[in-house]
Amino acid sequence: VTLKFLGEKQPQTEIKKAVAISVPMHLQTSCEKISQRSNRIYANRFLKSHKKKIITKASRMQGLDLTGIQNINSLLQFDDHYTAPLHGFKDAIDYYTKCSSINFLNGINVPTLIINTLNDPFLSQACFPSESLKDHPFVRLEILLRGGHVGFTQFNKNGLYWSEQRALD
Repeated sequence: VTLKFLGEKQPQTEIKKAVAISVPMHLQTSCEKISQRSNRIYANRFLKSHKKKIITKASRMQGLDLTGIQNINSLLQFDDHYTAPLHGFKDAIDYYTKCSSINFLNGINVPTLIINTLNDPFLSQACFPSESLKDHPFVRLEILLRGGHVGFTQFNKNGLYWSEQRALD
């Protein structure tokens, strides 16, 4: 969301710098990646959480149809049935295409650091656009071997996570 905002809105003075960590910059292939059998535990956890949230939302929002929610078995199906229509998109693919931050990186004009790790189970290969960012005047992509999805557990002497310290630096 941060990267999309920066690339889309062209902030003038309020945002001076930005950091984005473990970013699924390409939503469709990231959805496919997390939905792979090896990552199914994460996908199921998200799906369960999303279903719970939409059931809560339906209790507060008239017209939200929960028919068939128990038959939704994937994040793509959930996004097709709920996320996309609730936010004005035709379907999940339309949502993924229009909201993927990878499509907005060229418009970023404030110093921005993106940190992604190669062993992040949520990130597809498309989330590592090294070549297209190599000469970007404002965006720096750091690709680490390990760290998982926001899993930087190394603390410094001040009790900060590695990622928190890196963001401050």
